[in-house]
Amino acid sequence: MKNAVTLKHLFKVVGKKGPAMGSEEACIYFDGRHAVGANAEATVSIDCPLQICKPTLIPVSELKTALIANPELHFEPEADGGLRINGVRVCQHSPDSMPDETREILDLDKQVWHVAVRPFRMDGSRYAQVLTAMGVKDVRFYLNGLYLDFATGAIVGLDGKRLHIVEDVLPCVALPPERKQGVILPGAMARMLADLGGVQEVFVMERTVQGPKGTLWQRVICVGAANAKFRIREIASDTFPNYRDAFDRNKTLPINVVLDAASIQHLLAVAGIAQTNGNHPYVTIEGSARHISVRHQERVIRELPARYQEGGSFEVHANGAYLTDAIRAAQRFGSTVRMRFEHGDEPRGIYVGAQDFHSIVMACKEPEEGAGDSQSATDAVSESAPALAS
Repeated sequence: MKNAVTLKHLFKVVGKKGPAMGSEEACIYFDGRHAVGANAEATVSIDCPLQICKPTLIPVSELKTALIANPELHFEPEADGGLRINGVRVCQHSPDSMPDETREILDLDKQVWHVAVRPFRMDGSRYAQVLTAMGVKDVRFYLNGLYLDFATGAIVGLDGKRLHIVEDVLPCVALPPERKQGVILPGAMARMLADLGGVQEVFVMERTVQGPKGTLWQRVICVGAANAKFRIREIASDTFPNYRDAFDRNKTLPINVVLDAASIQHLLAVAGIAQTNGNHPYVTIEGSARHISVRHQERVIRELPARYQEGGSFEVHANGAYLTDAIRAAQRFGSTVRMRFEHGDEPRGIYVGAQDFHSIVMACKEPEEGAGDSQSATDAVSESAPALAS
């Protein structure tokens, strides 16, 4: 795990352009105490004490050049207001043109912003358990982040084909009923916080603004992680899909299987082979006479040491990559994983869980061999999306 945020992390936050700082090129803001990187959804600040005359914006390109010469930046103010870094005079831009959208979340005026969720601490590594189920560039923009649900205390990742939940990580807070009962943490920031890991202090600020259709609530997720302070605008959405229905429907499926390390190894081996088959990335899990096997087409078949007590046979097809992600996430804090199935040859989903982590991987119809993404497989995915992201 990375345990400190550096200028290179700020470069990544800023990206290649500088509109968030009010400049044409990507810049980092320095005020003598902090270095700040910003984009349209967040500001990230680290301690950076410097002897400079006034706040300034310095282009990322020039900072990168200075870092090549010396990994430690040495700032040397000049009498005419210029600035040298590691002996090289650099270009500066005025921060006066910084947009209000950036400045307001950098400062968070307490007369305007109010505490919606009081500070609490959490393990930043828990984000990693749900990241793989989060949407990426999904047209349903509200899925491109993690949902912090303060009604239930859960962190949720959902993309319509799978659902990952970590329960009892957040405090349960009674937010006003007319407002969304959680916040959506943007995906890029969630990944950065997951990489940092460690104990993180989190709180949520809120303000009201008048919009064209009435009063709007804007929220900023504030995080102290390692040596950095994050101010993150939530993904603006009035709601989030009712993931609890899909979760409650599948977490109590009748066939309960406990997988030990040996069973998991066999299952992941077959799923890994399936992932290399671009035309047929599926695995089939079958149970009969209380014995379980997993196969990829008819080429690779493994019998699992696990047994199940509930009678009746079952057969389910699932994407090998999705199943692998769910099992790896469940294994994060232990070696035993629980799976649940339902009877029949067309189950709706597969439950995977361990301790306070839960995943629902939607089942699909097995495409015909060599058919690639067949119509039946596409239909199965399309039908599953509303079930998890409606």
